Amino acid sequence: MVEITLTWARPRRDPSTPAMLLRLVNQEAEGVRVKTLVAAVISGVANAGVLAIVSAAAHKGSSTSASLCIAFLLACALYAVGYRACVSMLTGTFEQALYQVRLRIADKIRQAELGGLERIGASEIYERLTQETSVISQASWALAGCLQSAVMGVIMSLYLAKIDQTAFLLALALYGIGGYIYFLRRQAADGFLRQNASLQMVLLDRLNDLLKGFKELRLRTQRSEDLKRDFQQTAARLNSSMVQTHTFNEGNYVFLYLNLFALLAAIVFILPQFVPAYSGKLDNLIAASLFMFSSVGNVLFALPQYGRANLAAESIYELEHKLEQAAGPGPGKSADPWQGHFSELHAVDLEYSYPKVEGQRSFTVGPLSLTITAGEIVFIIGGNGSGKSTLVKALIGLYQ
Repeated sequence: MVEITLTWARPRRDPSTPAMLLRLVNQEAEGVRVKTLVAAVISGVANAGVLAIVSAAAHKGSSTSASLCIAFLLACALYAVGYRACVSMLTGTFEQALYQVRLRIADKIRQAELGGLERIGASEIYERLTQETSVISQASWALAGCLQSAVMGVIMSLYLAKIDQTAFLLALALYGIGGYIYFLRRQAADGFLRQNASLQMVLLDRLNDLLKGFKELRLRTQRSEDLKRDFQQTAARLNSSMVQTHTFNEGNYVFLYLNLFALLAAIVFILPQFVPAYSGKLDNLIAASLFMFSSVGNVLFALPQYGRANLAAESIYELEHKLEQAAGPGPGKSADPWQGHFSELHAVDLEYSYPKVEGQRSFTVGPLSLTITAGEIVFIIGGNGSGKSTLVKALIGLYQ
């Protein structure tokens, strides 16, 4: 009987990620891009039409004609049909893309080497295939509304320009500057989202440690306390980061409304002081500005959801890249050279090293030589993390 005792300790690893939402769905959207845009345009035009008809009816008062009522109903029906078609096509495209992603990842997992899979970690794979795909799936509704609102925004801008070009240029300047500042703030918000995603991954890893090592933790009080402290610290960092993110997004929300208030103040209080003829246009200008803000606001409010979906797509592409790097040659298909029997397993200077992690010492098993004969019972003993499993995986070829 052979007894082998090992005393090395394996270092801990933390996964990381990054890639692009439009790229993810681009292939699946090949046949529906134009149809989706047409549906969004129809929906946006119909939405603007509803507002225009209501405005015309309000000016006519009690003399509202039946034709306006019919036009109103038709515009409502057109809006509903167009919006539902846009959402349906976008949702179908997103779900088909995610279906292909899930199949690809499952196939890459099947072809990966064990060591590569262990370095990625089950937590990251579960996170990407559940939470991240869910974020992308939910983004289809927001993007459909964003497309429809963008069309309506263009129409209301043209309507504002028809009423008064000075007011239109003022709105364009304010929304242009405000939109640019908002875009810069959104980039900062993306940094918070990445940080949150990274901390959530670490917290999930700690939870896996807690569940998988439950028996050992019940037997070793000190290890249990260490893991508890580690989990608390990670949860506290995630809590702080989430509060920062929500506070920052609330600031963006307030900023958008201040931008609208600035435009309304300019139209109501400033322009009439310099151009007396504005008094007769105020009602139409205010209505057009509010409708324009509504559509611009819908677009800007959809951006955070798009940002989260985009980061999710980046994470999925990064996972695919890691799985490609972990791919091995796969099991051989040649005939069994031992005909189902062998007499001796002989290892000479067997050695395996885990890839080095920055700031940590690389964990290595070996070099080690041994001979095991068929039918012999061998015990490999050692403490937790000493390398017992690593040695066995290297002996049977799971680790190259």
